[in-house]
Amino acid sequence: MSHTTRHPNCKSSNRSTAQRYPLNEKVDFEEIRRASQAHILPILHRLLPDGRIKGSQYFARNPKRNDKSLGSFSVNFKTGQWADFATNDKGGDLISLCAYLHDLSQKESAQRIAQMVGI
Repeated sequence: MSHTTRHPNCKSSNRSTAQRYPLNEKVDFEEIRRASQAHILPILHRLLPDGRIKGSQYFARNPKRNDKSLGSFSVNFKTGQWADFATNDKGGDLISLCAYLHDLSQKESAQRIAQMVGI
């Protein structure tokens, strides 16, 4: 991830994700999903820094396409569900969003999110 600014609620852990989740170790997706939901807005600001809140939605431009305005790409910050209505891409949590945005596997994305929230 190219962003270097950290939000106070989106800290890095003293342990690297490689130490927490070695390649052969199972990743606790549910633990990471719960922790990411507790820190959803700081994570969204980090993943999609140009976003805006309206109601329970976080609207941002989709960085994977030439998206010129806010509106068709959103994340429900109460549920974590996200969708790009222009392309029909969608997912159910921040792990799938991070995987989509950064072309990662679900495991790699979960490890990245775990590092963001300090687990």
